[in-house]
Amino acid sequence: MIKVTMYIDGEGNYTGFKSEGHAEDAAHGKSLVCAGVSTAVFGAYYFIKYGTVAQLNMQSDLGALSIQLKSPNHDASVALRQLISTIEMVKAEYGGIEIINKRGEYGH
Repeated sequence: MIKVTMYIDGEGNYTGFKSEGHAEDAAHGKSLVCAGVSTAVFGAYYFIKYGTVAQLNMQSDLGALSIQLKSPNHDASVALRQLISTIEMVKAEYGGIEIINKRGEYGH
């Protein structure tokens, strides 16, 4: 199962996310769920990195990617809202995804 954790500050703005795991609906490299989540995650990452003035920390490992906004702003928050909307649509259609919303400081 893919686990997506969204971090939300006290004002309701998204401040980062972590995506990890595999949907296990098909062999590695053949999963539509993993492909959909990966595309959404990397799309959000590249938009924030190159399309906004937000500063971010990114960590990537085999099967996991996390982004923490160091300087959250409106555009970056909108990108993360779009990310979670896309992931929710993939989850509704195919399953295999757990979404967790954490309020408070990133990573705590």
